[in-house]
Amino acid sequence: MDLLKKYLKDERCLKSKVIEHYLADIRFYNSRFIPSENYEYNFSVDNINNYLLTRKSSTALAALRNYLKFLDVNQKISHIDFLKYNERLTGLSRIRVDFDAPCHTESEIEFIFSNKVNYRFKGNLKRNDDELALIAPLIWALSYYCGMEQRHIRSLSIDDVDLTNARIRNPYAEREPNLEEWLPLENYVLEKIINLLEMNNSEDKNMPLITFKRNRLENQVFTKANSILSRSENNCFETTVNCQSLIRTGFYHSLKKSKGSSIVSLAQRYGITNLQLTYAFNKHSSEFNL
Repeated sequence: MDLLKKYLKDERCLKSKVIEHYLADIRFYNSRFIPSENYEYNFSVDNINNYLLTRKSSTALAALRNYLKFLDVNQKISHIDFLKYNERLTGLSRIRVDFDAPCHTESEIEFIFSNKVNYRFKGNLKRNDDELALIAPLIWALSYYCGMEQRHIRSLSIDDVDLTNARIRNPYAEREPNLEEWLPLENYVLEKIINLLEMNNSEDKNMPLITFKRNRLENQVFTKANSILSRSENNCFETTVNCQSLIRTGFYHSLKKSKGSSIVSLAQRYGITNLQLTYAFNKHSSEFNL
């Protein structure tokens, strides 16, 4: 556990409280069977399924994903096995949608995309607010308007954006080629992207679309961006803001605005098995007793 704890702190840059939750989840997972070096047994369908159905903590799924990555990075399992177990975990996690996970209100979303967000440390060279003020709104917008997770946003390159047709390449289509190849860009998102490209002035189409200190985004950058909205001067949110909460809220608001008819276009873009879309659809349906 000490090596795992060090990995979560140094490599994943997680806060102490989150690390303790993850370690508790992993201890619980390992207590369900006799751990061995037979990882095919350790990560069998039955063991994973039982864990997901009995462990009720909000960090249960993320903890197991990080545990798998730790084993992969430290060569406890082969990368091929990591991919296999991770895919198995993804498939089984779809039966464990948290239907009580809240969405953001329309007024909260309006605040996020307004000029009311206070970047307290702008002008302070020892802090990062000047750069975060440029990229954070775009990160939030790509999640809310385009349904993108952290991994999707991190992997975006300049070449993935088609400014002429106001669209961006659909990262979900990489795994599911039947999905639409491009996602439309709302004017707000398009404007933020254009401003960022003009500022960076890069001619290399393979460069990351969004960078922080001239490097590709790391997980801690998303944490820094989201933490701005939890500061006292901005904290008007009932639910913690992150990519997942913005994705499901975007889907839910789309369904609410269209009275459910947008489910077809959302499924064509993100897939019918998308967890956040499943949540949004069930929430919308329950409100109208569909």
